[in-house]
Amino acid sequence: MVRDSSLDDVDDYAFTDDATLRWRSRLPGDAPFEGTSRTYVIRYQLSNILLQNGDDYTLDHDFLFPDRQGVITRASVALTLDPAWQPQAAVQRRYTADQVPPGQGLVVRIPLRYTGAGVPVANATNLPDGIVRALWALLLIPIVVVGWVFARERWYGRFAPLHAQVDEAWIREHILTHPAEVVAAAWDNEIKSAEVVALIARLVAEKKLTSGTGKKSMTLHLAVDREKLDGYERALVDGLFFQKRTETSTEMIQRHYKKTGFDPAALIRPGLQERAAAILPPGQNPWRVRFVGTILFLLGAVLVWREWSSGYLGTGVAAVLLSSTLLFIIVARQLGLRFRAIIHWGPQQALSTLIPVALAIGAAALYLWRWADSGVEPASDGFIVGVVLLAMSVLFAGVGALKSTQHRAALAFRKTLASGREFFVAELAKERPALRDEWFPWVLAFGLGKQMDDWSAQRESGSTNRSSVGSTSPGSFGSGDSSASGTWTGFAGGRSGGAGSGASWSTAAASLAAPIAAESSSSSSGGSSSSSSSSGGGSSGGGGGGGWWVLGCSGAGVLEC
Repeated sequence: MVRDSSLDDVDDYAFTDDATLRWRSRLPGDAPFEGTSRTYVIRYQLSNILLQNGDDYTLDHDFLFPDRQGVITRASVALTLDPAWQPQAAVQRRYTADQVPPGQGLVVRIPLRYTGAGVPVANATNLPDGIVRALWALLLIPIVVVGWVFARERWYGRFAPLHAQVDEAWIREHILTHPAEVVAAAWDNEIKSAEVVALIARLVAEKKLTSGTGKKSMTLHLAVDREKLDGYERALVDGLFFQKRTETSTEMIQRHYKKTGFDPAALIRPGLQERAAAILPPGQNPWRVRFVGTILFLLGAVLVWREWSSGYLGTGVAAVLLSSTLLFIIVARQLGLRFRAIIHWGPQQALSTLIPVALAIGAAALYLWRWADSGVEPASDGFIVGVVLLAMSVLFAGVGALKSTQHRAALAFRKTLASGREFFVAELAKERPALRDEWFPWVLAFGLGKQMDDWSAQRESGSTNRSSVGSTSPGSFGSGDSSASGTWTGFAGGRSGGAGSGASWSTAAASLAAPIAAESSSSSSGGSSSSSSSSGGGSSGGGGGGGWWVLGCSGAGVLEC
C-alpha cells in the first residue's frame, strides 16, 4: 500500500486527521463489493501507553476506539512482553472481546516492573512540575502575604483593645468636644448618610433648624439666615432648602430632585473630610503600592485570553475563570473595606473577611490539580501562570482593601472614638443609661438609632415601673431642657406616643438624608429613601452592628424642635 493523501488509487492510504486512518479498496466507478473477502493487516506502533509512578509502571491502554458508530464483531489482542518487563499480575496470552458496542473498548491493564537498562518512555501519573510549582505558590504566597499584613496591622495598633474606663467626664473630654458629624466621619473614616443625619441633628440642637416628623418623613425649617452659615453646613442647607426657600420636607426634596438625583452626603463630603482630617493627630500615613490586584488580574486575563485565542481553551472555561475572579475580587474588596471602616474589629473579623480569598485560591488549586492537566483542558505553562495570577489578584484585592491607610496615632484616635461608641451601646442596654438627651446627635453619629429605639420601646412597655427615669417633655431635644435636667429620656422616648420619638426622628432624618436616584436610572425617585432608614447612612450605622433598622412610631404625631 502507498501513503497518498489524495486516495485516488486502489491501495492508497492516509491519515485524514490525527485519529482517522482511511484507505481505498476500489475506485468510485468500480462495482460495489459483493461476497468479497479482503484482509488488511495494519502494522503500527503505540507510544505513551505506560503510566509511571515512581519505580512502578502500568500498562493501561484501550486497544479499540470507543468513539465509533458500528459494532465490532470480534477483537483479539495477543500480548507478548519483552523480558525486561516483569508483570506483577497474571498475564493472558490473548485478550478478546466479541460484539463490542459503540462507546466500549478493549482495555488491558497490567502492573509491570522494568529490569532493563535505560529509562522507558512512560507517562508520569504524578502532577507535572509546572502544576506542582503553581500549587506551592498558591499555598505559600497567601500565607506570607496574610502573615505580613496581620503583623503590619498589629504594629500600627489596628488590633489594640478599646479603652475600658469610660464615664461621663471621659465622654465630654474625648467625644463631645468634636461636632457630631465630624465624629461620625472620623470613627469609621467614611462619609455617607449617617453623617448627614448627625449634622442635621446638631443644627437642630443649635436651633439653626427646627424639625417635625411624620412616620418616616421629616419637615425642616431654616431658623437662621443662611448667609451666616458656611462650609459644608451651607452646602447642605442650600441643597435641602433649594431655590432659597426656608421650608423643606422629605417629599419636597424627592419631588424636586426626581429627574436629576440627589446625594446629600456628596454635598458635605469635601468639607467634612477636611474637618475630620483636622481632628486627627499628625503623622505620616503608611506607604502604599496601589492597583496590585488590578495589575495581576489583567496579566492573568491576558494569559488566559492567549490560551483561548489559540484554540486550546474552551470559551466557557475562559469565561468562568474571568467572571468568577471578578466576582471574588468585588466581594473580597467590599469585605476588606468594611473591616477597615469598623475600627473596633479585631483579628478574628479580619480573617473572616478573607473567606472569598480562600475560596478563590482553593478553587484555582483544585482546578489545576484535578482538571488542568487531565487532557480535558490543556495546561500550558502560560495558562498555569495565568490561573495563579488570577487567584493572586483576589488575594491582593482583599488584603489591599483590608490594610489600614492611616498612621498609628490616627488609628489610636479612631479607637478612642470607638470606645465612646461602645460606652453608648453598653449604656443603652441598661434600664437607666448614664446618658443625657443633649448627647442625641452623637448617638446618631455612631449609628445607634436601633439601640435607642429598643431602649425607648422597653421603657414604654414598663413605664409604670420606671417613671423616675426622666421628666423631659416630648420634643425637648434641642430646647435645652434635657441638658438642665441631666437625664436621658431617649429624646423624650416613650413620652410622645408609641415606641419613642427619638427613634421616629432618626428614622425620618435617615429617609431625608438618603440619596435619591435620578429618574433615568431608577423606576422611582424615592426608592432609595425607603431603604435608607435601615442605617441612616450606610457606613456609620452598619459599622456598629446592624445599622438602625427601626420602625416608625405608631401615633407619634409631629415632633417640633
